[in-house]
Amino acid sequence: MRIGLITQWFDPEPGPAAIPGQLARELARRGHDVQVVTGFPNYPDGQIYDGYALERRSDEVVDGVKIRRVALYPSHDASAVRRIANYASFGASAAISGVDCLLDRDAVWVSNSPPTVALPMLRLKRAGVPMVLHVMDLWPENILSSSLAGSRVAGRAMAASVHRWNRLMYRSADRVLTISPGVVDLLAERGVPRSRLEYAPLWGGESQPELGDGDRVRTAMGVTEATVVVLYAGALGATQDVQVLVEALALQPPEVATSLECWILGSGVAEADLREMVERLPATAPTVRILGRRPTSEMPDWLAASDLCFVGLRPDDHARYSMPSKVQTIVAMGKPVLASVPGDVDALVLSEGFGLSSGGLGARALAVEVAKAADMGRMGLRRMGQRGAEFYAAEWTLAGGVDRIERSLQDVRRVAR
Repeated sequence: MRIGLITQWFDPEPGPAAIPGQLARELARRGHDVQVVTGFPNYPDGQIYDGYALERRSDEVVDGVKIRRVALYPSHDASAVRRIANYASFGASAAISGVDCLLDRDAVWVSNSPPTVALPMLRLKRAGVPMVLHVMDLWPENILSSSLAGSRVAGRAMAASVHRWNRLMYRSADRVLTISPGVVDLLAERGVPRSRLEYAPLWGGESQPELGDGDRVRTAMGVTEATVVVLYAGALGATQDVQVLVEALALQPPEVATSLECWILGSGVAEADLREMVERLPATAPTVRILGRRPTSEMPDWLAASDLCFVGLRPDDHARYSMPSKVQTIVAMGKPVLASVPGDVDALVLSEGFGLSSGGLGARALAVEVAKAADMGRMGLRRMGQRGAEFYAAEWTLAGGVDRIERSLQDVRRVAR
């Protein structure tokens, strides 16, 4: 098949931005002709990466995948105006300078984040190109849960605008996939025909990843053999709610605190506030180290050195229907999840037994789960992580995820004929 992809974020951007690249390469490996339309890399710091120059558009071929990059306004800070400019500029550029290379595609996969992808989708719809929309983020809930909305009045205005973009997206799509099961029912309630909705979870890596040299990292960090290390690796923003983890650690009694240590890897708009929180921790609290952004190549070593990996989202309607991609990544590596997320994540972690979850009920509830982890010790947590690895192998592999997307693309092409 001639397959197209539209995604604002793509390689070499890290974290969830890497997923479209993994999809593109796997589809190309299977013999498909793959053409991507994306922006110039600037996530997560809002700065164009070295080796790239912002221009109207640029074409390249990497690993057998054709990539067209279109201009955008680079930003990923706390300014609502600049973030909206980032989203809108990509949508407009993709519609004007990008999608002409997708007009010959048999089907196109579209990442819904941000909903301004409705602009290039509308152009493709008018050209009769069938599309599969994959709902990675629930809009406008993710805006309302972040600091971008500002006041309630501004939030309502932004939500009304986003709903209009959403309606364009959903009407343009021939199939709508979701990465969280609860979103299927929610979108059906919002008017998306249930016949076009399908749950299609994502994966944690291009292949079953291997852990690195954890002993070397633990030695370098000066932690004892028995110390339980809690790791957070990712963006440091209001949405990720890493603050609740620091608060939960501060609540640990001295006899528990001495057996714990926490490492926070990443950067973002909440980093300064987190550093202030850590500086104010009582002397009896576990050691918490904020280590900044680390190269992607180092992550297997840091994960190997950890015993439990934190996933948090600010508790609101957006969180209830979210499935952060780091859940799959953690589980794939055979590490247990420490979750502070209500809804789908909480239900899955508890039902499958691959972690501990507070249900997003705040610092005191999370502190109870942290204490449980300390009591289980490194060996007990290792057994819990193994259950997660088994679940990943059965449900969340790259091959299985791409199979689902490939079938959807084939289905919409067949119906369009």
